[in-house]
Amino acid sequence: MGDLLSRLPDRFDHEGRIFPYLISGLFDPSDEIKTTVFEIIEALGELYEETNEKELREVRQFGFKQEWMIGGLIKDSELVLPFPIMHRPRLGARMIVRQYVRRYINGIGREVSDWIEDNAARASDLLLYSIIYSEEYMVQFMDKLFINMYRAILEQKSKKVCKNMPLCFKLMARYSLPKAYQILVI
Repeated sequence: MGDLLSRLPDRFDHEGRIFPYLISGLFDPSDEIKTTVFEIIEALGELYEETNEKELREVRQFGFKQEWMIGGLIKDSELVLPFPIMHRPRLGARMIVRQYVRRYINGIGREVSDWIEDNAARASDLLLYSIIYSEEYMVQFMDKLFINMYRAILEQKSKKVCKNMPLCFKLMARYSLPKAYQILVI
């Protein structure tokens, strides 16, 4: 899949269909596959940076470093991310995921609270890694996601979902003030 996304001449027509499967490799049972998929996404991010150099020039030229945490309250070293992500993904990789997350985020939201435990577990993993890569971009989906995420926690059918949801909440909360989502919680 990584090869298709990097070498296929008309890859832009197929990226949206292939990318969710690629990102799903980040939560494969095999650590070797997880690591390989992370490296592939990083390589695709590098390719994206080269292809869209003009678009990303401002970010690089002015040394603008977007806050990874709201207000910088949480340091990078204090945040524990799931394996294989040991550091903040490169800019191009984050931009690629942002392009495609809009296409599948509503489906993930519904699947997280699905009655079939395996579907809910996979959806919670995909949501977790999508949040890690999309960062503050995910805030616009909070109103739709929070309802399903709360439902998934309250039902407590899957241990995997119950493990992932608090981390998903923590990761999303880094990019918005509590006042913004307080209405959704109450």
